[in-house]
Amino acid sequence: MVVILTIVVLGVIIFAHEFGHYIAAKSVGIYVETFSIGFGPKIFSFRFWDTEWVLAAIPFGGYVKMKGDNPEEATFSGDEFLGKPVPARILVVLSGPMMNLILGFVLFFAAYNMVGFTSIPGDRVYRVEPHSIAQTAGFEPGDEIISIDGVPFRYWDNFFKILLKPGKHLVEVKRDGKIVKLQVSYQDSLKIGLIPYIPPIIGHVRKGGPADKAGLQPGDTIVAINGKPIDSWNAMVEIIKSHPGIPLEITVSRHGKLITFKVTPEVKTDQTGKKVGMIGIMSPVIKVKLPPGEALDIATKRTISSAILIFDVLGKLVVRKVSIKQIGGPVMIGKVLGESYSYGLYTLLVVIALISINLFVINVIPFPALDGWYVLMFLIEGIRGKPVSIKTQAALQRIGFAFLIAFMLIVTFFDISRLFGGK
Repeated sequence: MVVILTIVVLGVIIFAHEFGHYIAAKSVGIYVETFSIGFGPKIFSFRFWDTEWVLAAIPFGGYVKMKGDNPEEATFSGDEFLGKPVPARILVVLSGPMMNLILGFVLFFAAYNMVGFTSIPGDRVYRVEPHSIAQTAGFEPGDEIISIDGVPFRYWDNFFKILLKPGKHLVEVKRDGKIVKLQVSYQDSLKIGLIPYIPPIIGHVRKGGPADKAGLQPGDTIVAINGKPIDSWNAMVEIIKSHPGIPLEITVSRHGKLITFKVTPEVKTDQTGKKVGMIGIMSPVIKVKLPPGEALDIATKRTISSAILIFDVLGKLVVRKVSIKQIGGPVMIGKVLGESYSYGLYTLLVVIALISINLFVINVIPFPALDGWYVLMFLIEGIRGKPVSIKTQAALQRIGFAFLIAFMLIVTFFDISRLFGGK
């Protein structure tokens, strides 16, 4: 299933990229001979719009063969790639990666507007941490959030987003049946310190995890651990985390009946290096679909921020602040896609969007054999009034292509190493 999913996803991303080249070429009057998804032997092909459309055996890649794109064969006629002026050629080359950027944006929009993301359910405060913004403002455990700055409470992610904006905010809460108004002043030096209440109901069970092996199911309400009553998800997590590798007796309510399971938490390491226990369950969630305007805004911001982040990572890779061992290749992409699929369509769409944006970033880099390289060559041609010599371009492209192949082989090696337990 994971292999098929990976091939389909990469096929869609590659199709978008090549279609960008294709539609731009057609728009400026270039004759497109072949549009291929994949390389190597043809699986099947057909002709449409005076172009041969091909599905080839090796799915990782594709190409658009345009008339006159080879300097050694070009006659520089009006319907050839190299017969077009520099701006038209740059448009054709950049349209491929730009289509990947657009695809990423569309997928983000679909994820937020059409599918919806998950958020913490409820509107009640579980705990107020000391020396925090929430404590200073006067929040108390059990408070029910009514509104913030006059806007009715929607879901916790939105509430925290507004609360993190600099300035003062007016929050209305219900406390002991009365409406209490709290003034919150955001300060960078303090944490928010407001922990939402989450009911101890299992929303998702990770396949193959300790909870799954023991027999716990989504919808189970955890009522006790080792005989100690549990009244919230938060309390349950604290107990499980404090018992890494130590068997626990977890009592749940299922269809009105109490059932006890013996579960041994996996030993994991948290961000501080401390050993903690995990049993492979997720809390209950609500699904939130954003209105078009809000989804459009978030999709735009995520598309831009994702591209900037990928540029940053690649820059750090060049100056050796990021190890090549941390870069994922086709194998890791397949693993991530498989995991995201198990968490639902929203997560899958977001991951595919990030992969597509990643392809945009890589292709606009002016490195030999990539789209950005051709843009650079055409810009130099436009400035000089004549192209860089065919011999020089061919030599640099061979070097670049060899480097890219070596890079992918190394990345794939580390992918496989991680897959089988390597660091």
